[in-house]
Amino acid sequence: MKRRGLAMGLAAVMILGTLGGCGSSSGEQQGDVGAAEESAVTESAAVETKEESSGEETVITLSHWGSETDEKTYRERADLYESMHPGVKIEITYIPSDYVQKMNVNFAGGTAPDIVVFAEDVHSFSSRGLLLPLDEYVEESGIDVAARVGQTAKDIYSYDGHLYGIADRGGSMVLFYNKDMFDEAGLDYPTSDWTWDDMLEASKALTGGEGEDETWGFGSETWWPYWMTWVYQAGGRVIDEEGNLALNSPESIEGLTFLQELTTVHDVMPTREEYANIGSGANAGTVFAQGRIGMVPNGLWFFSNLQDVDFNYDVVEMFGGEQKVTAPFGSAMTISATCEHPDIAFDVINFMTDVEAQQIIVKNLEDAPANLEVLASDEFKNAGWTSEQVDIDVFVRSSEMTYAPPIGPNWSSWDTIFSDEMAGVFDGTVDPKTAIENAEKRILEE
Repeated sequence: MKRRGLAMGLAAVMILGTLGGCGSSSGEQQGDVGAAEESAVTESAAVETKEESSGEETVITLSHWGSETDEKTYRERADLYESMHPGVKIEITYIPSDYVQKMNVNFAGGTAPDIVVFAEDVHSFSSRGLLLPLDEYVEESGIDVAARVGQTAKDIYSYDGHLYGIADRGGSMVLFYNKDMFDEAGLDYPTSDWTWDDMLEASKALTGGEGEDETWGFGSETWWPYWMTWVYQAGGRVIDEEGNLALNSPESIEGLTFLQELTTVHDVMPTREEYANIGSGANAGTVFAQGRIGMVPNGLWFFSNLQDVDFNYDVVEMFGGEQKVTAPFGSAMTISATCEHPDIAFDVINFMTDVEAQQIIVKNLEDAPANLEVLASDEFKNAGWTSEQVDIDVFVRSSEMTYAPPIGPNWSSWDTIFSDEMAGVFDGTVDPKTAIENAEKRILEE
């Protein structure tokens, strides 16, 4: 595999960042001496890059989706890279909607970007040979990917024994709770050692009222991180080690049955019909923001939806069943197989997922950084994600609790099927075993 000197020229910088992350739970290890050494190596690499370019500019294209904040943040990180590498220009395409569909069109037409940001759909592309395996680049650069972004994140973006992406943004599902509702019910706040039964008992006490004053203890959705978490917490799984469907198990049924009974037996969670009766677009998050749901699982971005609420809230780790696990979130940077300068593209990814560039994600309040050192830093904890005095460190602790979802070549179709069939579980109209059997039958018939 062909290499340029650029990737190796920056290896010392990346190894230095990785070692700092292994030895620290915050950003405090980056002292003046380390910063000076890193600056020296970076300046050397920049000179190397300029000499390599011989006055010719290398253009690397990159695509991503998201919000205007995402667009701003990717651009700032790219500008920082360009300032250190005068011979490289990064052109960014921001695609706010229909991202995966448009990427399919680009790959089919031979116009795929060099660097493509992907989330759950990554292996629908890697499995078709459309993405470049990164193993040799990682080995030559000296990156410890698991140390940088966590083993789960490494596993998620690996397929058939090869790594295809390095996690760029991360985060996990945590439990948001309305402190005022707990206070009014005379309840202690949730703790990190809560079980399903603890959650249920609190939910019962938080549920009551009628009409516009009706409240529920717990809220959830049909999106995969919600229902799948109950499966994994019960000790079940969606696929086995060989990639075969394994959802139809006593453990999975147990987890989904407990979830369903929150509606059918205990009446502490709204159904989709009840959400619809509240108003157009109502869901667990919006009704929580109205002060009518006591607890709801969600991610870091949910803070932006709670800026104007008139109640106090906090966050804590997800409760647990047989196992204490939670759903991961995030995205990764990949390289298209047609990239003309994969060595430089990888160097961009290396830089984007290391400490300095990941700090920009935090500065702009874009998302949880995938880099574990930055995630554990004081900068992340004190970034101002919300005006509430909340336990931001929960996202650091929860990053160690995540399971690897069954992301594979058919993820998009599987996700649609699962969402369809799990709707009946949430509504109490289909028993979990039947829903699982229906889902597996549809998948096997594809």
